[in-house]
Amino acid sequence: MKRLVVMVGIALAIGLWAWATEARAATLFLSPSSKTVTVGDSLSLSLKVNAGASAINAAEATVSFPANLLQLTSVSQRGSIFTFWAVEPSGSNASGTVRFSGGLPNPGYSGLSGTIAVMNFSAKTTGTAKLTISGAQVLANDGKGTNVLTSAGSGSFEIKRAGESPPPPPAVPGRPTPGLSSRSHPDSNAWYREATAVVSWTKPAGLEAVSFELNQRADTVPDDTPEANTGQVELKLAAEGVWYVHLKGRYSSGWSGVGHYRIQFDATAPEAFAIDVTRDRGATDPSPQLTFTAHDATSGIVRYTLSLDGAEAYEVGSPLTLQLERAGSHRVAITAIDQAGNTREATVDLAVEGYAPPTVTNITTPIILLDALTVRGLAQPGDTVTVFVNEQEVGKVIVVTTIQPGGRAPWILTTDKLFRPGRYRVTATATSADGHVSVPADAVEFSVTGKAFLLNGRVVATVSALPVITALAAAVLVAIIGLVVFLLVRLQLIRHKELEVEDELETLRTRVHRSRPTGEQIEATIEKIERDLLRRKPKRSSRKGTAAN
Repeated sequence: MKRLVVMVGIALAIGLWAWATEARAATLFLSPSSKTVTVGDSLSLSLKVNAGASAINAAEATVSFPANLLQLTSVSQRGSIFTFWAVEPSGSNASGTVRFSGGLPNPGYSGLSGTIAVMNFSAKTTGTAKLTISGAQVLANDGKGTNVLTSAGSGSFEIKRAGESPPPPPAVPGRPTPGLSSRSHPDSNAWYREATAVVSWTKPAGLEAVSFELNQRADTVPDDTPEANTGQVELKLAAEGVWYVHLKGRYSSGWSGVGHYRIQFDATAPEAFAIDVTRDRGATDPSPQLTFTAHDATSGIVRYTLSLDGAEAYEVGSPLTLQLERAGSHRVAITAIDQAGNTREATVDLAVEGYAPPTVTNITTPIILLDALTVRGLAQPGDTVTVFVNEQEVGKVIVVTTIQPGGRAPWILTTDKLFRPGRYRVTATATSADGHVSVPADAVEFSVTGKAFLLNGRVVATVSALPVITALAAAVLVAIIGLVVFLLVRLQLIRHKELEVEDELETLRTRVHRSRPTGEQIEATIEKIERDLLRRKPKRSSRKGTAAN
């Protein structure tokens, strides 16, 4: 009896242990976990979770892949069991990783094959691509966040050449196989858009003629019909795909082995695709999520680029979260590029509900030499207003006070930029303290007319109104006339003084001549004249004379 009780206890313990183990047996795995693909093919892998016997509500992991063999083209959340993300699924070809951390609300997920994310790759070159899952956790929906992960799978994918690999030419003593190359398609592993291939071959000593053939089989042996040994031939590729040039040389002793050269041709753009937009906060969410996947039947998609509002494009992956800080309408263009460089563009227009723009209320137009442009307006206190003239930024100003009704505050910006004569448009944007950028304010136009003065091709001054030029010229002319009149009057006064002195001298001569004075009289007269002259001298001359005495 005791033995029976012990055995039942052991059985129960084993059962409880097995149940607990099964309950904790969550796994992460790749689907498919193995496959053979050719260079240029697309490879789509799903990262899945098996929740075991318990419901799970969160998971995280890092998937590592060999970036020298696989090019990550996109990561998609479509069809995922998770509805929110601490780290959205995203990848990097630089580090060769895809990371995620996500979850879902109660009651969680309790299935055996729940998709977390889909990773899309393009096979770059031959080899065995091994993918691993690390840093993984799967948390139970038990209110405690218990990690129930027991294993994380891996994947192994064989990448081969398109078509069969050409066999090496057999060595024939005394009859070397001519070497093949192409200046139009120089890399046998690359894809090209050119439909005409220029193939060259070497001319070993004794080579009399050649025989060649172009087809899409890897191991063809050309017939024995000799062709001229020109060293080069131009071949037309009838269809897209992988082609082979097969060539052998004829010597006096017979034919050489066969050499092969692969040419990869793709001139068709990727298939049309769409950009799916998800906006968690409604139609005007400034952080939309974009998901996109393009397909190319021949060479495969190698990368995507994004251009926002016509700006320079940059490389991206899917899914992608944009940050549209500026309010208004935006155009997003995603370009899919295949391995031959063919492209296909998809666009989507997105509207962002605007932050209030500033108002331009007044412009002081430059109208005289070295005058500055002054722009006035209204905006929210704390905004940074950026002013543009003909789409070029000319300055920024921070709005600090409120004196207008409705919370709007005046701002003023003066720029020392000098403008050539012409017509200009002034507008401005407002950036809030938390980084929201408004649409541009309604444009206000002004004109600069007249003459621009240049120094080394740069504007150094502007006279921009004819009335001002006329007023300046008139003022200069009046000043010149006044100076001339002043000089003429001074000359007249000097001449008048000279005439008075001459009259007095003449009167003195006459008196002297008539009176015939004695020596004493002459001496007395001279003294009197000297005294008179001393009295008439300017005071400055008198002071100098006194100082000299």
